[in-house]
Amino acid sequence: MQIETEQHPYGEGDASYRAAGGFEGLLGLVERFYRKMDELPEAARIRAMHPDDLTVSKDKLARFLSGWLGGPRLYDGSQLTADGYVNNFGNSWVMAMQFTDDGPVARAVMVYSQSEDPDSPHFADQTLLQETNDLRDVLYTTAAIDADPALVELQLVLD
Repeated sequence: MQIETEQHPYGEGDASYRAAGGFEGLLGLVERFYRKMDELPEAARIRAMHPDDLTVSKDKLARFLSGWLGGPRLYDGSQLTADGYVNNFGNSWVMAMQFTDDGPVARAVMVYSQSEDPDSPHFADQTLLQETNDLRDVLYTTAAIDADPALVELQLVLD
C-alpha cells in the first residue's frame, strides 16, 4: 500500500490518519493491539480491565483513533439533550487541583471505574473511592512518579 502525505506533514490535516491506512488500517492496528494484550503476560493486568468479548472495545478504540489522527470524527460517547449530556460509555474524571509555588497539587478519581465486567476488581473500585470522597493523588514530577510504590512500567510492541 502506498500512502501519500505530500499535502500535509504528519500531525496536520488528515495526514496521520491516511498514513495509518485510513479506517481499515486502524481496524488492523486495533486488532494487533488487542491480540498483543491477549498474548503478553505483562499486559494481563490491563487486559483484565476489559470485557472478555472485545468487540465493543475494538470498535470504540478504532473510532477514537480515527478522529485523534485527523480522520473522520466517529467517536462520540455522549449526546447533548434537553436534560444535559447523556453518558453512553466512557469515563468521567473528577479532579481537584491547586497551583502552588512548588508546582501543582491534585487529587482525582475516575467516577465510573474502568471495567464493564462485574467480576473484575476494577468494576467499581473508583466509584467506591468517589463515594467516600477518597480521591487519589495525581503525581506530576518524575521523582514522585518514580517513587510511587504502585508504579508499573509496561511496554507493548506491535508487529
